[in-house]
Amino acid sequence: MLRRFREFSGRWGFKLIADVPQPRVNYLLMGATVVGLLDKEPPMFYDNIRAGFKILVTRPFGELSVISTYLTAHVDESIMEEFEHNVMSIDDLEKLKIEIMDTLSRPNIEIARVINKYLPELDESFREDEHIAATIDISGPGIFVFKELAEQANVDIALHSIPLLSPEVARFAAEHYIITDATAGTNGAIAIVAGKDVVDSIINDLRGIEGVQPMVIGEVMGRGTVGYSCLTT
Repeated sequence: MLRRFREFSGRWGFKLIADVPQPRVNYLLMGATVVGLLDKEPPMFYDNIRAGFKILVTRPFGELSVISTYLTAHVDESIMEEFEHNVMSIDDLEKLKIEIMDTLSRPNIEIARVINKYLPELDESFREDEHIAATIDISGPGIFVFKELAEQANVDIALHSIPLLSPEVARFAAEHYIITDATAGTNGAIAIVAGKDVVDSIINDLRGIEGVQPMVIGEVMGRGTVGYSCLTT
């Protein structure tokens, strides 16, 4: 495990502090704790979000529907037969799963650097023509993260599209109750809320980063009833 940590840290330019005493409990501990220092104000300017701000995502999401369907198909022969008959071959599903696992194994370092570029300095005020108002990770809750954002910022949000990694697999997973939310992910896509000009600039910066497909999927409609809606799916 330490060798893997060293390889991973070296690949991504992390400094690994390896001389920290390890817990000796005689069984495998799984989990992570992250501590960091900020040199910019964090993107939590919820009170500054207003009508016209755009919702940008860094790539399609819904990776857990693919992974869950792949695992379920391998333990339930009837699911595998129906899936191959109606959706795609299990070999194609495996290729899609491998692509997703490769994406999940890459940390969002380059995306974080782009986000950092559009954050105010410490103790600097937020400016909508220069800064990102908020970011959120589209992971476990899937598109419900936008409901959380709407409630946090006290605004209405409309989603014009829901870009899924595989709409066909997501539909199959939802119809067969394989996963409760086919839009859910892990180490997921990042959603960014900012003014139109800032979003346009962010898209230009994100292009060219491996695995990134930036797209605008919605906008803030204004303050009011607090909620979000999907106008098209």
